[in-house]
Amino acid sequence: MRVKIKNFTKKISLFYIILYLLCMLALFLLVIPILWIVFSEKPQTIFEILKIEKVQLAILTTFFTATITSIISIFFGVSLGYIFARKQFIGKNILITLVDLPLALPHSVAGIALLSVFGRYGLIGQIFPSEYGTIFTRSILGIIIAQLFVSAPILIQGARETFDLIDPDFEIFSHILGASSFTTFRKVVFPQARKSILASTILCWARAASEFGAVVFMAYYPLSAPVIVFDLYNSQGISAAKPVAVFIIIISTILFALARVGARIMMKEDR
Repeated sequence: MRVKIKNFTKKISLFYIILYLLCMLALFLLVIPILWIVFSEKPQTIFEILKIEKVQLAILTTFFTATITSIISIFFGVSLGYIFARKQFIGKNILITLVDLPLALPHSVAGIALLSVFGRYGLIGQIFPSEYGTIFTRSILGIIIAQLFVSAPILIQGARETFDLIDPDFEIFSHILGASSFTTFRKVVFPQARKSILASTILCWARAASEFGAVVFMAYYPLSAPVIVFDLYNSQGISAAKPVAVFIIIISTILFALARVGARIMMKEDR
């Protein structure tokens, strides 16, 4: 019996050793690059680079467009997510796949796809010409469209999965009691889904703010934060790009922390 217990303990120990090694590798790949770049840059260098007007504008542009993108995505995500979760129709699975597809596309492919629709000779772009091609390119609108294309599917997918988990009987009982479809959704369904939708919105914002490839194709100018990091790296090297990158990391960390605190407060209120 003791021999069996010893063997069992050895097996468990070996299992945890492998687990810890994998954890250490994961932490090295995911955490060390961020910590290294943040602590290897002097604070005064960051403050100096942030005094440059085009850097300030790029960061403000990113935060503004990512926020607008997230707000629009909430409407897209809640609407499509609810329909996908509650209604059955021909071609539903194909449509869900197409809506999720931007998440799997290479960034350059996403940019080309958007240009084919919103570019100078695109399906919609040719209807709205401007000095630089179309009203969608080289504009804030172009950045938002690019961000929406790559980030809205996150919210749509998150909302669909959340609504799938909510028992439809709640809605049936609400209708039996005389509530309209809108009232049922507003007072019965959405309160149960709001925490998950908030989490998906945070991810959507982060994805929009970090988008580079599709934005470069659609609207290199006005410069966004990811694009200006690339622009500085191309023109002046890594020493010029690093301070902006570090600032974006710090701000993103603060925003994520605030969002998580907000989510925890909401959870406590629900209890």
